[in-house]
Amino acid sequence: MHSHAWSGLMRSLTVISLFLRIFLSFYLLRWQRLWHRPSWVARRRASLYATQARRFRLTAVELGGLLIKLGQFLSSRVDILPRAAIDELAGLQDEVRPADFAGIRAVISEEFGRDAEEVFPQLEAQAVASASLGQVHRAVLPDGQTVAVKVMRPGIERLVRIDLRAVGWAVGVLKRFTDWECFIDLDAIFQEFEETIWNELDYELEGRNAERIRANFQHDSRVVVPRIVWEYTTRRVLTMEFVH
Repeated sequence: MHSHAWSGLMRSLTVISLFLRIFLSFYLLRWQRLWHRPSWVARRRASLYATQARRFRLTAVELGGLLIKLGQFLSSRVDILPRAAIDELAGLQDEVRPADFAGIRAVISEEFGRDAEEVFPQLEAQAVASASLGQVHRAVLPDGQTVAVKVMRPGIERLVRIDLRAVGWAVGVLKRFTDWECFIDLDAIFQEFEETIWNELDYELEGRNAERIRANFQHDSRVVVPRIVWEYTTRRVLTMEFVH
């Protein structure tokens, strides 16, 4: 089996296994409550939310990519999860590991059709900021301007496709074996999340949105939106003026 296909299969199995273990832990509680007091069930449910959110967070940090984004997405949904789970998932905001710099340089080279050093004569290897889908590096343009360059993580689109299939499978399991749909529109939440992810994987769209916000707040000195440098921006590389 091709190494990419094999790694993709192993990743899918890891993600599916994660969701299965989380689902089974809550599903078993439905039967345990038959011979335990309501107070025990309530404590057990609260404990499960915290421990399973921690399991999700640790796996997300290990695998990176979409799982981190999903955890961040869920950590903002107080309408879905209790505080114990949200507090655990909130830690994902600060635990994203930067991608290898060689891979970042390769993405820049692919996007512009020449060596990254020709595009950005000075490109700092250490990331200024690192997120689940991309990261930012300080650079200098040929004209001497200092800029912030946001570069998509190498291979992230492939990982997103793999993870979205696994998450979609998990949603199907929840719909089949739980009554959550009585309280939460799982399909709508998954569709919202999927659309958000694909929009975030289009840096030209992000640049246009930034310009729209910049125009809307041009007379408000309290709001600063960096200017987009379009000559050095593509779908996977977003270059903007560097703002301290």
